[in-house]
Amino acid sequence: MLLDRLDEFQARQLRDLSALKQLSDLELDSRLRKLGAVWLTPPYRHQKVGILAGLQNPTCYFLFEAGTGKSHCTLSVLLTRIQKSEVSKCLVLVPGGANIGAWLEEIQRHAPELSAVGLTDMT
Repeated sequence: MLLDRLDEFQARQLRDLSALKQLSDLELDSRLRKLGAVWLTPPYRHQKVGILAGLQNPTCYFLFEAGTGKSHCTLSVLLTRIQKSEVSKCLVLVPGGANIGAWLEEIQRHAPELSAVGLTDMT
């Protein structure tokens, strides 16, 4: 059963969201406003595209280069979904625990109203 579900998952057709990159700045901002997008620090254009993709597609994940705003996009999507009462909590998993401190800093920078706890050594 589980292997069948995994095969089904791997065989699924992926959504092509590249059209979002072609939106004008006005259209991009208009769509974000309609979705009630929330952020504390102003995002760059590529981050706005990511936020829009994340709000339109609940299974979206961000594959930006290191240091280009994945955390910012994630937190903006999370804040918007919290404000719309779509979610109330979120679990962020980071590889090897090395980025826990960085995530806590990003939360303070981009979403200080959120409460966060960093857990390590949970084995």
